[in-house]
Amino acid sequence: MVNANIHEGDILVIDKSFKPAEGLPVVTPTGFILKIMLFIFAYTLNQIIE
Repeated sequence: MVNANIHEGDILVIDKSFKPAEGLPVVTPTGFILKIMLFIFAYTLNQIIE
């Protein structure tokens, strides 16, 4: 996540009131683990593909 300016030892504050935006980091639950990923939309025929 260095490209998102998040480095080892940083403390992240999560605000659920913000809507995800293209290219910004988001927190995603995977089982009992939380992962931080960049949010990317892919559009095809006006439909969102995940």
